[in-house]
Amino acid sequence: MNIVYVTNEYIDSNTFKVFDGGLANYLYKITTYLAKLGHNITVIVANSSVDKQADYNGVHVFWVSNIFEKTLLQKILFAISSKKMRTKMRNDAIWNKVNKLIKKLHEEKTVDIIQYTNCLAQFTGKYLNNIPYCIRISSYAKLWQKYYNYSKEEIKNEISQFKNAEFLYGPSKYVADYIKKDLKLKQEIKIIETPFIPSFYEEDCRLSEEITQKTNNKYLLFYGTISALKGAVEISNSIYQILSEYKDLYLVIIGKQLPIGNELPVDIIKNSAKEHAQRIIWYDRQQHKTLFPIIKNAFAVILPSRVDNLPNTCIEAMSLKKIVIGSRGASFEQLITNGENGLLCEANNSQSIIEAVNKLMNMPDLEITNMEQKAYERTLLLAPEKISSVVLDYYNHVIKNWRKK
Repeated sequence: MNIVYVTNEYIDSNTFKVFDGGLANYLYKITTYLAKLGHNITVIVANSSVDKQADYNGVHVFWVSNIFEKTLLQKILFAISSKKMRTKMRNDAIWNKVNKLIKKLHEEKTVDIIQYTNCLAQFTGKYLNNIPYCIRISSYAKLWQKYYNYSKEEIKNEISQFKNAEFLYGPSKYVADYIKKDLKLKQEIKIIETPFIPSFYEEDCRLSEEITQKTNNKYLLFYGTISALKGAVEISNSIYQILSEYKDLYLVIIGKQLPIGNELPVDIIKNSAKEHAQRIIWYDRQQHKTLFPIIKNAFAVILPSRVDNLPNTCIEAMSLKKIVIGSRGASFEQLITNGENGLLCEANNSQSIIEAVNKLMNMPDLEITNMEQKAYERTLLLAPEKISSVVLDYYNHVIKNWRKK
């Protein structure tokens, strides 16, 4: 099958490192796996800083820059236009470049299907209706708005994109159901979970050993982006009671901080912990070879997001046989069956986090071991050979029904 993916994030054009974030990581996994199966895979990274192409791990990658040549008339219009109009002109130019590239690829070898990400809604001018396409839902700007300050125009564009798309799919049932209800969509949103490919690294245990010396491996771990969206406020509101109750327990936090108001979230959490602040340990983002030993040695992983889209952090921790405390009403319930393969707290509810930690701390060792094993077994359902088969079946469904239309 000849498949084209259009995205705004994938791998860096210079270092070829995968971008931070769930979308890039998902795309990298699925595209490289499908390429290994013998499919012809092309990824177009729109709104890049350069125009460039390269083959990487069997995938043809094109970076399309946000620079465009202006005609004399466009230069005049650009100079006198509002910021909103200039943005539209730039986006239209990017989209024209993307479409021109797809047309060229289609002429060279028939493109069977295109998959767009909804994160490119602001660029969607005109799709090429002679080629079947689907849209994978990575987020919903309306849900995420207060955390990322999306403009009204961006939200409007995304809503229009969803309403006009005949074929939509996404990993999170929670997000899909929310969109379908919110927009009163008639079309089905197919649920296809994110594939999980175990990563094997030569582990760097130096930081893990440092944490062990400080905590004796009795720590809850939060890792990922530290922000209000990911539950930093709820952690801060619950941490004093948790650390007061369990005198030998620590909280280890690893990740990039996004300010909440004018404060950094780790400072907020430490201030809330009061006299227990020395049992809050923070490190900045870490590479997987350093991060994995820290996850493995954690007593449990706590991920109380307010909203999420089947997060990789949860899948990763479960694959390493860790109990995850995740939030119900933020898509974690799709992965976690409360009390069986992990624990659920309520989103936006600090008291619920305390209750989940209390339950964990009072569980017998055998029950913890069984829960950790079941967490691992859930991730086996996300094996790439299983997920890729579902994805290819869906692509064939799109192609078949597109041609009927």
